[in-house]
Amino acid sequence: MLIAYMLSGPVIGLLFVNMNCMQSVGNSFPATILSVMRQGLLLIPLLYLLNACMGLNGVIYGQALTDYAAVILSAVLWRRIRRRIERR
Repeated sequence: MLIAYMLSGPVIGLLFVNMNCMQSVGNSFPATILSVMRQGLLLIPLLYLLNACMGLNGVIYGQALTDYAAVILSAVLWRRIRRRIERR
């Protein structure tokens, strides 16, 4: 279980950096949405889905998959915010 949990370790820092950057430029709402999505809207349905598909191993790897999805989403949101800031 520890190995599965540590799979997202190298990239989870990117999520927190992106969320902090969003907050620092005055866009706290997307950062809040990312935080809620990571532990609620993405994780809970993914746990049910992975449990049905892979059993206990799916549940174990659910957090890592959720973290990767949140990192991808945060990169997309931060890119949009950064482009909007650069146009000003």
